[in-house]
Amino acid sequence: MQYDTETIRRVVSCRDLCENNGIKVNAKGRARCPWHDDNRPSMAVWRDHVHCYACGAHSDAIGLAGQLYGVGFFDACRILAEMYGIAPASGAEWQRKADEPRRTRQERQNRIERLRDAYVIAVREFRDAEAEKDLLAPSSQEVVPGVLFWGAVDRYNRAADAMRRAEWALIDAERRDSA
Repeated sequence: MQYDTETIRRVVSCRDLCENNGIKVNAKGRARCPWHDDNRPSMAVWRDHVHCYACGAHSDAIGLAGQLYGVGFFDACRILAEMYGIAPASGAEWQRKADEPRRTRQERQNRIERLRDAYVIAVREFRDAEAEKDLLAPSSQEVVPGVLFWGAVDRYNRAADAMRRAEWALIDAERRDSA
């Protein structure tokens, strides 16, 4: 059977697991490490993981259970699921989790395509606003600019801002996707 490891990690507390298996956790959240012969508490115990400052062991609840019970990863998952009443993952749920990285990658690519389209539209609107502003600009310094010109300047400025925002959003999304 397959178990949802995220659910196990979310439900099972490392502190409870230690205390239920005879490992005393002091008020500072320290305990004796089960990975080596420990004379004094050198392992820090948090809800979601443990870390031994003496031997360097670092683990979540599943790894801690594997060490405590002397079993591998899958058996540790099974034991914790039975102890905490976590049902095995259904086939559809397991498949959904397995497909999640591919789906997430596709969603990122779709977002980048939408941002590229938005950027192209913003550039087009900027160029149109620039052309309108140039068309309505006074012919000389003696001519007082009219209301239409100032409206065109306002549209030009808003289009320039929208274009810069679209450009930076696209750059940021592409940078995150490549990381």
